[in-house]
Amino acid sequence: MKTDHAYSPNSLRADYFKALVGMLACWAPFAYGAEVSGGMMILLVCGGLFGLLAIRTMMKSLTKFSLNGEGLKVNFPMRREISWHELTFLSLSYYSTWRNGDNGWMQLTLKDGRKSLRLESNVSGFEDIVGNALAAAHTARLQLDQKTLRNAEAMNFTGPAGAVRGDEQLA
Repeated sequence: MKTDHAYSPNSLRADYFKALVGMLACWAPFAYGAEVSGGMMILLVCGGLFGLLAIRTMMKSLTKFSLNGEGLKVNFPMRREISWHELTFLSLSYYSTWRNGDNGWMQLTLKDGRKSLRLESNVSGFEDIVGNALAAAHTARLQLDQKTLRNAEAMNFTGPAGAVRGDEQLA
């Protein structure tokens, strides 16, 4: 069964806001006639970095994923497909924005030898994608690192379709 997934507009709203505010704050002095000098170049460069964030966020909003029993396809910006039977690497990472570990996001990295694919937990159906990827890793008998196993367990993937506890791999 094929399912389609994408980054939700609500999850990207904060990035759009940061990019807009950053560009406005950095480039506003030049709109009011500030001259480009050595110190002011820093503002131009920072504004450009916020512009890159805006472009990256726009590309994410246009990216569509298709999940099926054969693999995971990405339809934008470049068409790529990770086939489950060719899967050679899986990593599930957690990134926190707070010292206490709260307010973070997960990132799934998949590789099939030639291609790699990364997606973040704000993609709709992220849990389904992770579950299918873990099942494919189990079938391929991939060695998963402890970080990936802990993060899979934190997502409640245990047993046949997910990680097991300890040094064991997928059950």
